[in-house]
Amino acid sequence: MNNILIIGGSGLLGSRLIELLTADVNNISATYFSNKIVHKKCKTFQLDITDSHKVDKVIKRIQPDTVINAAAKRNTRYCEKNPSEAYKVNVEGTKNIVNACKSINAKMVFFSSDQVFDGTKGKYSEEDELNPLNTYGEQKVMAEKVITDNLENWLIIRASHIYAWSPGSDNFITWIIENLKCGREIHISYDQFVTPIHVENFVDVLIKLLEKDKCGIYHIGEGECLSKYEFVKRIKETFLFDEALIKSISSEALNQTTVRPKNNCLDLSKIKNELDFSKYSIKNGLEIMKKEGYGEF
Repeated sequence: MNNILIIGGSGLLGSRLIELLTADVNNISATYFSNKIVHKKCKTFQLDITDSHKVDKVIKRIQPDTVINAAAKRNTRYCEKNPSEAYKVNVEGTKNIVNACKSINAKMVFFSSDQVFDGTKGKYSEEDELNPLNTYGEQKVMAEKVITDNLENWLIIRASHIYAWSPGSDNFITWIIENLKCGREIHISYDQFVTPIHVENFVDVLIKLLEKDKCGIYHIGEGECLSKYEFVKRIKETFLFDEALIKSISSEALNQTTVRPKNNCLDLSKIKNELDFSKYSIKNGLEIMKKEGYGEF
């Protein structure tokens, strides 16, 4: 890991990558789209990944050994309502990065999703058949294919549910904590299953994969398959919220606007066989959040 470029450095994953990688790697660069990054140990560049010319120019200027693409339209509702706009970022943007990486023989790291599966089986391995049910999942499948068809040196990481405190956003755990903290009742599905992982643990695993120069597809999580209702109860136990506020409900009763797979838990056998996974757990991830001190609980 000599020269790393993080594309999408202002987002949740990208910003954590910058913080953790700059502690160990001297030559880190990052791009942002609209939210400017200022970091004393990281060179930053404005970049729209849908502009193929600019992507090629920036990557050739930096000459990175590894390009980490953390830029994406991840909101499933947005992708469903705005498929063309999402496609430009999630697929065309990926293609532009792939072409630039190919021109300088750089390794590409791509963050995919459990949404590439249909949720009928559960405990999906890296080799299981892809069958997405929504636009976001379809676009992740397309982006994966662009990478695997055109590059020799690549790393694709699929995660089921990356959680972290992110005030002002609509991510799941922030919504849970803000509502429970204010004493508001919430309804959580008991029949949708995920394999959560805290963003800091996610980045820690990624760094280990990069240090070992791993290639291929890897599934990442904190080792447990939980319903969203069970996960929220773990949050309650960590932050000592009132359990009476948490109501279980079927996914059908939630009337979600996007079709979501029922059981997209990931099989972590491959990564557990190759890395020491003993420190990663949901309890560990939630304790990281608690220690970081997000308000009075």
